[in-house]
Amino acid sequence: MNYWLIKFAPFRFSWDDCLRNGKFEIYSVRNHQARNNLREMKLNNKVLFYQS
Repeated sequence: MNYWLIKFAPFRFSWDDCLRNGKFEIYSVRNHQARNNLREMKLNNKVLFYQS
């Protein structure tokens, strides 16, 4: 099992949106390592959701 730290800007997608939709969406990830890490995420991994 992996652990992830996810940071979102509230003007794009909020925690309430995640709860309402049952999922979250990723927008415009330019960093290659970040993109690869997002691809490694699996169902039931632990996530700390940080909203700035």
